[in-house]
Amino acid sequence: MPKYEVTDVLAEREILFRGDDGEELSCTVRIGRPELRSEHDWVCPYDISVGKDRRSFGIYGVDAIQAVVLALKTLDVEIEVHAKELDMKPTWLGEDFSSVFDRADVARK
Repeated sequence: MPKYEVTDVLAEREILFRGDDGEELSCTVRIGRPELRSEHDWVCPYDISVGKDRRSFGIYGVDAIQAVVLALKTLDVEIEVHAKELDMKPTWLGEDFSSVFDRADVARK
C-alpha cells in the first residue's frame, strides 16, 4: 500500500472536539498539493491529527480539482467518525462544526 504524506500543505484547519464534561481535544486537518500519478490519475494527500494520533491518506481523482474536492468531502466523514468514537462534538471558531464547506460568514461573527 502506498504511503501518503502531506509535505506541501495546500490548506489546514483547526477543529476542537468538546465533550459534555468540558473536556477538549484539538484536531488538525490538512490537505496537501495534489500530485499527478499517471495521465488521468491525481492523488491528493490529506491527514487528520486528533490529540497525538495522526493518520495520513491519499484520495484519487481524474484531475487535481476532483482529488482536492474528494479529499475535502472525505475529511467531513473522518471528523464525524472521530467525533462519534470520542463521544464529543466538533466545533470550529466556537460554533458547531458541520462541514469543511461551512459558510464563510461563520468566521466573521
